[in-house]
Amino acid sequence: MINKQKIRIVKRLDLQRCKGENAPIYIRLFVDGKKTEIFTNQYVSVAHWDKKKQEVKLSFSKGDLINSYLRNLISNIEKEFYEIRAQGKSITAAELKNKVLGIEDKPLQKTIMEAFDYHNIKLEEQVKIGKVVPKTHTRYKITKNKVKAFMQHQYKVDDMPLPEMRLRFVTEFEHYLLTIDKLQSNTAHKYIKNLKKIMNMSVGLDWIPSNPFNNFRCSYTSPEREILTQDELNIIMKKNIGIQRLEEVRDVFIFCCY
Repeated sequence: MINKQKIRIVKRLDLQRCKGENAPIYIRLFVDGKKTEIFTNQYVSVAHWDKKKQEVKLSFSKGDLINSYLRNLISNIEKEFYEIRAQGKSITAAELKNKVLGIEDKPLQKTIMEAFDYHNIKLEEQVKIGKVVPKTHTRYKITKNKVKAFMQHQYKVDDMPLPEMRLRFVTEFEHYLLTIDKLQSNTAHKYIKNLKKIMNMSVGLDWIPSNPFNNFRCSYTSPEREILTQDELNIIMKKNIGIQRLEEVRDVFIFCCY
């Protein structure tokens, strides 16, 4: 593949950022018409700058030294550009600048809200084909809203990058559900299980290396329920209701009891 990208380099003074009588020297890069600038860390007065030649006048005591520095910097820029071009690859002006300055482009980090959105969209698609019941989709939407409300309450933010999530997050989330939302422990842990599933999905998608919530154990406490006695069941069975719909509900209830 032939790379037809072209580069143009211009040296200039930025008169808007003067330090006293001296202005900073910038190198402006154009790649396919897109531009960016590199600050050279060099300053010179307008009187000592040759605008036509785009270099420092030799009448300035440090003129030769600064010009040599600028030539070396431009040589490095061109070297990086033509090496990329020789490989048949493309590069933007901003990417070339970062490469010259040794700045690595970090991949964008996924956030917890983005993870929820990804999961819930997939879940919604499965609801449409009947693979998942709508109630499950609704439960995860509610979980997302509770996680967002918690972050706003605890951290004053609407979202957080997945790599920043720690075990402390889920322990504080549990505390929030129990004290602020005033949920029962079993209900709170159902939401936490949903959150842990989102984190496990993120691990599977290589968005994070591991699930920081794995050490958090969700528990279930059997609630105390009052049980009807046989005499009470007999009273319900013999009760004359008079409404067919309610009689059918009563019959189903009695059937379930047995």
